[in-house]
Amino acid sequence: MASLPVRALRPIIKVRLVRFHTPYGFMLRCPLYYLLQREEERNNRRRFFDVVFWSGETPDLEFSQFWQRQIPLLPEFLHRKLWKFLHVIAWYWERNDSMKEHVFDLSLGKNHASDSMNSRRYDAAKFVTRQDEIELASCLESLGVDPDAQIALIHVRNSSHDVQTASKGSYDVHCANADAGSFQSAVDFLVDQGFAVLTIGNHPTSASGLSRVVEYHKSPRRTALLDLVIGSKSQLFIGTTAGALSAVAFHFRLPALLTNHLIWNSEITAEPFGYGRAVFLLKNVWRDGVRLSQSEVMQSRLPTGDQALMEAGVSLEDNSGAEILEGLKDLLTLGIEPEPWRYVHQNEEQKDFWRIFDAHTRLERVCKEDGAIISPSFLKQNPHWLR
Repeated sequence: MASLPVRALRPIIKVRLVRFHTPYGFMLRCPLYYLLQREEERNNRRRFFDVVFWSGETPDLEFSQFWQRQIPLLPEFLHRKLWKFLHVIAWYWERNDSMKEHVFDLSLGKNHASDSMNSRRYDAAKFVTRQDEIELASCLESLGVDPDAQIALIHVRNSSHDVQTASKGSYDVHCANADAGSFQSAVDFLVDQGFAVLTIGNHPTSASGLSRVVEYHKSPRRTALLDLVIGSKSQLFIGTTAGALSAVAFHFRLPALLTNHLIWNSEITAEPFGYGRAVFLLKNVWRDGVRLSQSEVMQSRLPTGDQALMEAGVSLEDNSGAEILEGLKDLLTLGIEPEPWRYVHQNEEQKDFWRIFDAHTRLERVCKEDGAIISPSFLKQNPHWLR
């Protein structure tokens, strides 16, 4: 019955149920792609009335209230009463050909893509209030961070959150991690350049494995909201692609070095590749002692668990400290102006890489003209990614 008034209103205004997922990675990504979608829709004359809700209990009240400043999220008192009902309605509408256009389901990773990913009009910094700034400044002061320092955020995924929440002995995807020690030379380089390097993202009980860093991730002042808002004070992001915190770079338009990226096969989600201020480093893949080319990786059906990879004779090679340092230098050389990025996009090695990728992927890549760059220094050292 809920569909009848929605159908009746369709010629005048399109009513939609917009569903956000609650794990932390989705907490960061759902608002991003909703706001980018809404920006695209401003260019047409269609009117929308959106009911936006979390597909579960509100994950973090402060975080939700931050987005409520720009997104028509249900207020908390209504959310508690209605989210289960809306979840069921959305489930039925998605399975009805005449109603599925009235659901924008951002609990699905396939919807985490937008041709507007690199819009200059989007920057979450404009959503940060003076009170947010005061709380962030107080947190940074407690950590001894100079208020005038340039800040580089570093997140080296170590599965600490996954291990904490998994059943004993059941977690089996450490292959997406990286060795923190391989980032030390990059950290030293940044500190010598005058940056304060802050660790983010991992569980507060886990060691960073790095020296000369500020361990924000262990701060008792840390909150889910500050994990996001800290991007508004930062100038740079480095770390592993895997892990929720890379989305902080997307929200605040930070130049980002995203390392140890795994391409499993042709069904890989190309979402991170859409971000146009990112330089990528890839994990090399070996099978039975032979290093695979990009074409071979894309055509393979690599298992995703540690045990299954070992049984299949597959090993993954983390990026070395030298590769990460050179990738960082590539990123700093590109800077923040668009022209150097456009120039590198026209490099033949970049064209060769994306030609192979696009020929094999089953999920079309967005932002082909202004998306990510594969580290030029990495491709020179690893030409098998161009085959």
